[in-house]
Amino acid sequence: MGKLVGSRQEADIGPRSVHHAALEAGQSLSRPVRWFLAACLHFGYAAAWGTVYAPLVESAGLRRVPPALSGGLLGAVIYVLAFSRLGIATLTGAERHPDRRGGHEWAVQWTSVISFALTLAYGYRWLRERE
Repeated sequence: MGKLVGSRQEADIGPRSVHHAALEAGQSLSRPVRWFLAACLHFGYAAAWGTVYAPLVESAGLRRVPPALSGGLLGAVIYVLAFSRLGIATLTGAERHPDRRGGHEWAVQWTSVISFALTLAYGYRWLRERE
C-alpha cells in the first residue's frame, strides 16, 4: 500500500504505533518484534470490532442493514476513534495531527479503515447467510 501512495514508511501504521509506544515506555524494539506485535495488535483489534459489530447488526436485523452502509459507518467510527483530532493514535502522537498530514497519509488511513470495515461487514453477511 505504501508504494502505491508513494511512501512506504507512512503506510506502516501498526509497526509505527508499536514503535512509538515502546519509545514512550523507554524501550527499543527490533523491526521483526515491532511487526509481530503490530500483527497481534491488529488481530486483537479486528476481533474486538467483530464482537462489537455482530450484536449491533443482529439487533437491527441482518437483512435490514446493507453491508455497504454498516461497513461505511463502522469505517467512519474507526477513523474518528483512531485518526481524527480526538483519535487515540493522534492523541498519543503515533500519528501526526490531521492538520499536518499529507494527502498520502489520509489515503492510507482512510483506505485502511474502510477496507477493514467493508471486509468485516460483507464477510459477516456472507458467513451469517450460510448458517
